[in-house]
Amino acid sequence: MRTLTFWILLAIVAAGSAIIVAQQQRYTARPGELTDAHAWIENRGRTQAIPVDLQLVNLDSPLRTQVTGDVSIRAADTLPVRPVRTAWEYRSFRFETGSDPANQLGELGIQGWEAIGIVSVPGQPQSVVLLKRSR
Repeated sequence: MRTLTFWILLAIVAAGSAIIVAQQQRYTARPGELTDAHAWIENRGRTQAIPVDLQLVNLDSPLRTQVTGDVSIRAADTLPVRPVRTAWEYRSFRFETGSDPANQLGELGIQGWEAIGIVSVPGQPQSVVLLKRSR
């Protein structure tokens, strides 16, 4: 009888321990489940940049960031940033001198093109608008 009681008590302790350990374990997502959005960036020197794309971020208010680790930046300091060069695609658009190209330029604007200059050669029947858009 003592042996049976011992084994039952041991099974209860083992089950209780397993439940406690399982509750303390960090949640891991199963396939198809979303996880918390955390990013870990490890730089190996002061010259290494952190690539950040803020094109879709609403910057009406300051962007909150948290810098941790062995850094010399205080909370009141601003982080140095530099813009990444944009790769541009160029196109020229010809139209008859004296005509109004607004409708055609409006259609090109919907496609992402931006007018950046116009060339009009005296005596030539056409003018050229130089357009650009980011790739």
